[in-house]
Amino acid sequence: MAMRISTMDQHDQPRARFPAPGALAIEAKWQQIWAQDPTPPRSSTDNDDFVMVFPPPNVTGRLHCGHALTTAIQDAIARYHHMHGKSVRWIPGTDHAGIATQTVVEKQLAKTEGKTRHELGRDAFLSRVWSWKDAHGDHIHHQLRALGASFSWSDAYFTLDTPRSRIVTDAFLELSRRGLIYRATRLVHWCPALETAISDMEVEYLTIDGPTAVPTPSGHSAQVGEMHYFRYPVADGANGGEFVTVATTRVETMLGDAAVAVHPTDARYAHLVGRDLVHPLSGRRIPVVADDHVDPEFGTGAVKITPAHDANDYEIAKRHAIAETTWIDLFDGKGRLTPACGVPDLVGIDRFAARSRVVELLTTAGVYDRVEPHAMRLAVCSRKCWLSSMRAN
Repeated sequence: MAMRISTMDQHDQPRARFPAPGALAIEAKWQQIWAQDPTPPRSSTDNDDFVMVFPPPNVTGRLHCGHALTTAIQDAIARYHHMHGKSVRWIPGTDHAGIATQTVVEKQLAKTEGKTRHELGRDAFLSRVWSWKDAHGDHIHHQLRALGASFSWSDAYFTLDTPRSRIVTDAFLELSRRGLIYRATRLVHWCPALETAISDMEVEYLTIDGPTAVPTPSGHSAQVGEMHYFRYPVADGANGGEFVTVATTRVETMLGDAAVAVHPTDARYAHLVGRDLVHPLSGRRIPVVADDHVDPEFGTGAVKITPAHDANDYEIAKRHAIAETTWIDLFDGKGRLTPACGVPDLVGIDRFAARSRVVELLTTAGVYDRVEPHAMRLAVCSRKCWLSSMRAN
């Protein structure tokens, strides 16, 4: 006999209710009991202690299901050790999140009041950030308590509170005392929108297949995905007119070039290694160096070296002991050209606006060759979704 599964109209289906009737009242009752922190006194021997730090969530919003999952797993571990007679301290906390929190508060300020942090003022903006932290940090604690997690709430911390800040300061002072840290100029990723250095983890990359107009915060657009070719005249050439052609996707950075590198086995340039080229816009002399990093098959086989704005160029400059006085940091914190660029008419211009201006100047000087489509990866600040740049800092 065949079996038949009967079906009901969806309107006849019993409806599940969430939360179940009375659940919230029951949870509230037990939360009050758990809030008394019934953790037994700590054992007198370290072998009987179990201490675990809860990875602090950022105070940039609210917890989601992923936090609930990992909290449940850690709670099971804490309860396991408690059941085995150990004194358990599971320490909860929240993280200031630095730039991420600043960005969230800035967006809220722009949306609700139409102001920037600069218009609000430093002290008032910091006050807003702390208010955000208090509101969202408290809500995160409320969510964790609602999960019934067996935290040691009396040990709760914030990564920017006084004890933690003092520990960080003491650690740096001790490292300095031991000679394990030092201050030096290094290349960093810089976000002109935030006007601060950002970590490698805060840089994302967009794939650009060819010429593309990318919008900028100023409302204009920047042309990317292009390879520009221009020529460096050879200084004191026996036959006038000898030059080296280089290619770059960021032609405006040629204002900070400190050398041109070629591969040691590239016969095309062997006679030029050790000689100088003349910068076509500033008149400075820059050397030709031979370095294994150069790919002779890419572009023209000659690479412009801008130590203050490219990580590979930075390393090449160090290897060849190119004087740091020639490492020109072209841009200010907002990404505008400074007097160090050597061209007065370009001072104060945004780096992308300067791109077309530099092409015009090179064309006028008779050394601009051509532009070609070029696939590339474009660095983007993950916090502001804007282009980051390398700069010495």
